[in-house]
Amino acid sequence: PRGKWFNNILEANGNTPLSKLNKIPLDYSLKCNVYVKLEYLNSGGSMEDRAAIRMVEVAEQNGLTKDRPVVAPASGNVAVGIALACAVVLANLEAHHKSITYYDFAKIVAQGIKNSYFLDEEASLANSLAHYESTAVEIATALNNKVDLIVVPVRTGAALQGISKYAEQHLPGTKVYGVCNDDSFPPVPELGHASAAADISSASGIEEVSSKDAFLMARRLIKEEGVMVGPSSGAAVFAAFKLAERLPEGSNVVVLGADGIRNYIEFDPSILNYDPTKLIGFWKQDEKTKKWTNCSHKLKPF
Repeated sequence: PRGKWFNNILEANGNTPLSKLNKIPLDYSLKCNVYVKLEYLNSGGSMEDRAAIRMVEVAEQNGLTKDRPVVAPASGNVAVGIALACAVVLANLEAHHKSITYYDFAKIVAQGIKNSYFLDEEASLANSLAHYESTAVEIATALNNKVDLIVVPVRTGAALQGISKYAEQHLPGTKVYGVCNDDSFPPVPELGHASAAADISSASGIEEVSSKDAFLMARRLIKEEGVMVGPSSGAAVFAAFKLAERLPEGSNVVVLGADGIRNYIEFDPSILNYDPTKLIGFWKQDEKTKKWTNCSHKLKPF
């Protein structure tokens, strides 16, 4: 509720609202209600804040103390979420051999730091537990348990695991689908495939979406609905419209809006325009990686 105060920023996470889409669904002749759960309103800007905070809480139960530095094989939204809960050792992976992974490099860093705690996101049950205990419960509560379809962007599969498991146990008849990248290049940022550690057996299925369709939908959501979500959410909404085609009038569809555009507008301007050269500044695209850079200014180091 507005005006509520918190003891710290971590308490501000969760209880994100559902925002109904009122314009775009009409173009798809949908008769159901489509809601986006605005996870970018979490304090770190994404759904990963829930998992990161829960992982640190479990780590504290398993021996993590304030005097021990935490090393995590994480980047992007997950790293931001973990940084909210503890001090994180960050390293520049690009300066090392390209074949090394964040996971391997983080283990090397952890070995070199005395008394450090290695926080393994993919192996942590706390990741999926966070979405089982909070995200899924909030969705069910907001719609009085009348949920017909839930669509979840997949990064590691933890959110899909937690939400689909909750639906299986508490929301009979509710379908839960995950959304992954298809084989097109470049892939959708913050969207991947379920890791081996994720148990997604309770999910109804997986939909694959191209980067082109993901960005197109994200731009429409921003322009026509005022929902400032990132491309992985665009992919999830695109898939949700396809899955909801045959749902009867009055059905409720919830799409997990994984994050917002904050982390993209500086480094991936195509979230705002299919041709970033039309935006302010001089934007240049790498022909090989397809990444955009703004050559008109340089970021100042912290």
